[in-house]
Amino acid sequence: MKADIRVALVGNPNTGKSSLFNILTGLNQKIGNFPGVTVDKKIGYTQLPDGRRAEVIDLPGTYSLYPKSQDESIVFSVLADRANPSTPNLVVVILDATNLKRNLLLYTQVADLKIPVIIALNMMDLADKAGIKIDISLLVKKLGVPVIPICARKGDGIEKLKSAISFANNIALQQDTIDVATIAPQLIAQIGKEIETENHYFALQLAHQHENITFLTQAQSDRIESLELEHSFHSQTAQAAETIARYNFINDLLYDTVHLPDTAHEETFSNKIDHVLTHKIFGFAIFLGILLFIFQSIFAWSAYPMDLIESLFVWAEDVLRGTLPEGPLTSLLIDGVLAGLSGVLVFIPQIAILFVFISILEDTGYMARVTFMMYKLMRKVGLSGNSVVPLIGGFACAVPSIMGTRTIENWKDRMITIM
Repeated sequence: MKADIRVALVGNPNTGKSSLFNILTGLNQKIGNFPGVTVDKKIGYTQLPDGRRAEVIDLPGTYSLYPKSQDESIVFSVLADRANPSTPNLVVVILDATNLKRNLLLYTQVADLKIPVIIALNMMDLADKAGIKIDISLLVKKLGVPVIPICARKGDGIEKLKSAISFANNIALQQDTIDVATIAPQLIAQIGKEIETENHYFALQLAHQHENITFLTQAQSDRIESLELEHSFHSQTAQAAETIARYNFINDLLYDTVHLPDTAHEETFSNKIDHVLTHKIFGFAIFLGILLFIFQSIFAWSAYPMDLIESLFVWAEDVLRGTLPEGPLTSLLIDGVLAGLSGVLVFIPQIAILFVFISILEDTGYMARVTFMMYKLMRKVGLSGNSVVPLIGGFACAVPSIMGTRTIENWKDRMITIM
């Protein structure tokens, strides 16, 4: 059944985006790949209050529309390429209510692409617990978009969000958050004429990313390149100017709409833990201790299910040998198929336990601390700090570890990690 509206979920990593996707779609979802890449494409469907059926796309988490990995490059491609089959009619930007300053940067970029936007203000329960007061009505007035407070973990506010999605056609396009045209006025104007777009921010993004954008023709990319040389355009300088302007807008917005508790300046318990976990001596000792515990647990806990699987295959082999007549087909079934399955399935407990531990470490945020802590050490051997997670996963199975290297920003570092 064809969907009536396509909705994309966009947000920073660890903002509850996947939790929202799961609660919206339930079991009515499927996973594939975006064309030409190995990045997972998660699509689900949800029923709206007005009876329409919405297709929901869970885009990879990103901090900005300036990609630093293959996952992040997908976000801009889907949002900007109007010919892309995954391009949404509406974007739901998920913001962490406890960290609005960082999260709002991505919102301002998406809003400036002139796609209808709804803000899902997630983790409101944690914000309330931390004493953070958000004037949602004033936030709506200043941004000009619907802002729906939710708690994806508990399911709070989901029906209100669905109702807001139902009125997507009635949502007016938000105003520009910053005056993008002032960054490179002549270049933006000329790119706009070449590509036939009136969106200044889209034109600026083409100037930054034209070499990696697949929906541009080679002639268009070459023309943009020549225009950049003609106007002495420096991508990093322009990006820095844009980021500063966006944070000036965000700071003014938060000053009016968010009230932090008087104790906000005090060091939090989480920060105190960070000082220990990322310490140049104790941090490594803790990391090695955790690794020792994980691998000792893997070998100790997996012994029983591995023995059980092995004994089941031995039993199945005995049953088949006693039931089937001798011959090449029996030999193929027992010595080929059964033995092959046994050799693979017997390692599933080890792999499963390892990935449970890795998931726990990632969900608690410890893996991000490890990446930060290991960066300098890994650089000495020509690797990225992000290589730590795939290397650890490689002890169990190389395939998911190779897939995990797509989060490594540099292509050379990615290849070295894989090898």
